[in-house]
Amino acid sequence: MKPVISEIIKTKKTLESLSDHMNKSMGAINVAMNSVEHIFTEYIHAQKMESVELMAGGIAHDFRNFVMVISARAGKIKNLTSDKKIIRHSQQILDVCEEASNLVNNMLTLAKSNNIQKRHIDLNREVEGTIDSLKVMPAENIRCEITVDKRLPFIWGDPTQVSRLIANLTNNAKDAMPDGGIIKVMTAKKIVREVDCHAHANARTGQFATLTISDTGPGIPKNILSRIFDPFFSTKKGKDHAGFGLAIVYSIVEKHMGWIDVGSEEGKGTTFTIYFPILNEVKGVSRRVEINERRKSCQFLL
Repeated sequence: MKPVISEIIKTKKTLESLSDHMNKSMGAINVAMNSVEHIFTEYIHAQKMESVELMAGGIAHDFRNFVMVISARAGKIKNLTSDKKIIRHSQQILDVCEEASNLVNNMLTLAKSNNIQKRHIDLNREVEGTIDSLKVMPAENIRCEITVDKRLPFIWGDPTQVSRLIANLTNNAKDAMPDGGIIKVMTAKKIVREVDCHAHANARTGQFATLTISDTGPGIPKNILSRIFDPFFSTKKGKDHAGFGLAIVYSIVEKHMGWIDVGSEEGKGTTFTIYFPILNEVKGVSRRVEINERRKSCQFLL
């Protein structure tokens, strides 16, 4: 009887060990599948953005010329007449031209052909300066908390574009909290390892300066989370929400050879983390990006 019991115990232990191995293997498989799905989604979005950027760069300059002519004619008519009705209609044309001009500027920001002037940037200074200049957050219902890493290395980029990125994300956080809340803005230095790169198509190892902007709003529903960076996509209403804000953020980050990590849970807010390569990492990355751009160009021509 004892030998039988002993065999049963051994068999039980073997099955338990096998079950543990299977659970671990299934866990690893699930992680790998999630990573592949995320990378595939990012790849599709990158291809979509490339098509939009090519289109925007092709039509934005001509469209701006049309708007300038219409605006100049409307302004001249307004100045030459004393008829109140004509003046009112002329002003309406000028207002529409101003909106169209803003649309053109957004399109040019998306276009890869849009030149950016890169230099050494103190990310902390850009954060503090941009937040201070916004003047859009009522103190009584929205609080902005800024935490910066004083030892943060410089990054290589365009100050105007980086400032616009910060402003877009901050205003996006403000709009997500009409009843008030907290916006947290933080900079830090982070070392990215191979294990951290699995969930992002554009991620790579190295040292990075990170910019994190989070809010305590309602969060982003899962069914639209994958679309938030699409041009013209917006859940907000009104002429001031044409769906360019986050698309421009994506484009600016891409031009600075970085990537975006988004975390959101309904009822618990949203967090955007931007990865910028620090100055001594940029040179090696630039060469790889140049090679990738050549490959993209070849694929497009074919």
